[in-house]
Amino acid sequence: AENQVSDLTVMSSSLWCSVTEPLEGDLLLLGGTWVNQAPATTSSYRVTVEDLTQGVLLRNEIRVPLAGGSSDSIVFTHTFSTTGIHHLQLTLDVDDDVSEPNDQFSGTNNNVYSIYLNVSAIGVRLTPYLESGQLPSGNAELTLASSRVLDPTVGDSVNFQMLLANEGTSTEEIDLRVSTVQYLRPDGVYDAPEDEWLRFLSLDPFYLLDPLGGANDSIVLTVTLRDESADLNATPYPRFPLPGTYIVDVSAWYRSNSVVQHTVRLTVVVEREELIYTVLAGTSGLGARPGHGALFSLSVLNLGNGPSVYNISCETPNRWSVELGDGNSSSLTLEPLARLQFLPVTVRVNVPPVVDGLPAAGTKEAISCTTTHTGASGMSTVETTEVEVFVSQEFTVDLYSSTGVPVGVWGNALDEAVIDGQRLNLTLDIVNKGNVPLELDVTVTPEQTTWPLGLFCGAQDAPRSLEITIAPGAGAYCRIEVQVPQVVADGSQNEVIVRTQLSAGEFIQNRTTLVVEERPDLELSAPESGLVSVTLGSLSTTSFTVENTGNTALTLAWETGSVPEGWSVGFHQLPPGDLGMHRQEYVVVSVVLPPATAAGIQSANIPVIVTGTTPGGDEVVRSAQVGVEVLPTAWVNLSTDRREFHQIVPGEAQQGNLTVSNQGNVPCRVDLSVVAPEGWTVDLTQSMFQVLPPGESSIVPFTVTVERGADGGPLELMINATTTAAAGIPTIDSSLTLSSSSSELVHDGGLFTYLDDVGVPSWVIGLAAFLLMLFLVGGFMMLRRSSVSVDPGEEIILAGMGGLGSFEQRRQAALDTGSMKVDHVSGAVGSDEIQEALDAANLVPKLSVPKPPGKPPPPPGAPPGT
Repeated sequence: AENQVSDLTVMSSSLWCSVTEPLEGDLLLLGGTWVNQAPATTSSYRVTVEDLTQGVLLRNEIRVPLAGGSSDSIVFTHTFSTTGIHHLQLTLDVDDDVSEPNDQFSGTNNNVYSIYLNVSAIGVRLTPYLESGQLPSGNAELTLASSRVLDPTVGDSVNFQMLLANEGTSTEEIDLRVSTVQYLRPDGVYDAPEDEWLRFLSLDPFYLLDPLGGANDSIVLTVTLRDESADLNATPYPRFPLPGTYIVDVSAWYRSNSVVQHTVRLTVVVEREELIYTVLAGTSGLGARPGHGALFSLSVLNLGNGPSVYNISCETPNRWSVELGDGNSSSLTLEPLARLQFLPVTVRVNVPPVVDGLPAAGTKEAISCTTTHTGASGMSTVETTEVEVFVSQEFTVDLYSSTGVPVGVWGNALDEAVIDGQRLNLTLDIVNKGNVPLELDVTVTPEQTTWPLGLFCGAQDAPRSLEITIAPGAGAYCRIEVQVPQVVADGSQNEVIVRTQLSAGEFIQNRTTLVVEERPDLELSAPESGLVSVTLGSLSTTSFTVENTGNTALTLAWETGSVPEGWSVGFHQLPPGDLGMHRQEYVVVSVVLPPATAAGIQSANIPVIVTGTTPGGDEVVRSAQVGVEVLPTAWVNLSTDRREFHQIVPGEAQQGNLTVSNQGNVPCRVDLSVVAPEGWTVDLTQSMFQVLPPGESSIVPFTVTVERGADGGPLELMINATTTAAAGIPTIDSSLTLSSSSSELVHDGGLFTYLDDVGVPSWVIGLAAFLLMLFLVGGFMMLRRSSVSVDPGEEIILAGMGGLGSFEQRRQAALDTGSMKVDHVSGAVGSDEIQEALDAANLVPKLSVPKPPGKPPPPPGAPPGT
């Protein structure tokens, strides 16, 4: 907030008089001006003007409140009755009614302003005439008569006609002087003018004048002020007077008594004149080749009479790049130019490079430059010229190895390793960057001429040299096919020089050296992003690129470097084991991070190392690594201390403990739900966690119950955890399966089911079933013992086997236990025999008795209402 205070302050010329050196008895105008430089409005306050020399209070006023930032003034008349120096003082807030940070009691006293007036005795008087030739009447006309306005384009001098009068009572010899001309600066300070100003009087002093009323008591003089530095007739351009306000003081006094004197200040105001002249230079034959600049100059001349600032802006119809001066902009604001100052500005028009043969040779582009006065937008000049596009025969040639690598410049050309019997192709890329068709000679010179070599350019081919024509902006691709001999010494070299020539003096040479040697090399590159994004609870992958940049096949061996404990890093699929030369493959690496790993870029990286082995046993080892960025993940996991709930008695509950864990790295909400068959219930003590912080777990006790008559199982019960996190964060839910069964028997509609429905305990039903089984088996055994006696040798022959032959044959078959496929002899009753007996006894099919609706009837003798 603003500091709400008030601060009255005086300023330059706060106290003034209408006459610089007044005469005794003249009626003068006196005035004062001040301002409230603070934001707050003042209260009422008193202002005084005093003549401290005489001790006289000239003015005393109570002023109304003054708003912040506003000014106030007073004006009054006064006549001095005494001669000499009078010290006048303006005082604001005399009684300290306004609270101010700066006044006579605090800060800097800015409430007082003083002037000194020299009041002369009546005796001699100077009065300037109006331009109309009339004497002024009143102070306003006197001020107007003391000033002249000079049009610098019309003249360089002004005249003041003045009346010199003796108002004394005796004849006096009067002297007169005109001071040097001074320049009034905008800040109110007087300074010597830059131009030389001369002063002239129509009559030289001294002047003998009669007393007031005499026939010769006054004379008329002419004071002329002329700017000697100005010359309106100069060639080639006129030199106008400099603008501004100039003053001189004209003083007259009695030679017998210099105290009796009078001074009048004359003012000349030279008007401002704005004129500009511009001219172009260096435009004859102006032009440039494409991709180069055409230079000319624009000169700016200030014909006005004061400093001026100009702006230059240049443009072409097709928006070619234009640069002014030392910069790269098409617009430039100049430093202020003085009167008749001349400044040339360099203009560079950049002809655009050739694109599809354009701009064509001979094309002309107009350029216009506008020079504008920054203070007067209506004052401007426009200069135009044309830039011609010259012929350009520029072309470039690049040589590439068989792997597509640039060979480089002549002095630093790369060599290429080759092997016995290898056929390779070097590529020559020629581009016509000019704007006319080019006819070029392409020549290939090998050092070893015994190596087979061919040159192919488009549809043309030759052993060593070809002539090709390339249209403007087009290119040509030549292939240099080289066949390495089948038998060549290791280390042998063949330097191939390619010369592309336009003329005898315009050509480009490229070279490369083919060296016979095995040079294995590998490049292993991590993903371009340098990061693999990992979501907790899932497997993330990233791809590395491996390239055989050598000239021999390699066998690859892969491994991953050390990673922090708990990180699981491996190859997602089997990495390549062999890599032919100039072949490239991708290797996919998988990563799984431990639960609760903090989100963000990890400090550790995943390094991958590959070792390439040549057929000769040389090894090349390369490595690359990728950073790991863990994404915010909400991951919930469920576990329990008990998964199996078997033989649950209906109506009875079995307990378990469920552990809910946030294995992610952000807090999340967890909702638990249960999926169970009809009649089964899993009761959780807590089904929702509003916020489960990362890395924390919570135990939820639960019970499993089954209703009577429900499916006895075995079956599965499922507990689900649904995860919710902030928007945009991936979530991973979890499920847990419980195995369960009931102690009830299966509903088959038989007697046991009926017994179970009427409430007989299941252990009683089981015991009854076991006793029934024993009874059936015992009955079967008794039946066998009561059968007809047989021959002791035939006891071991089963019933139904008599059809096998005679008595002796049957005995032999029964005793021949080693050759029979089925052993029909048993010393005990087997389970199959028991089942066969049960099936024989159960002659009537088992029918399923439907369960009657409602509750079973009460047992006999039970009390009513049971």
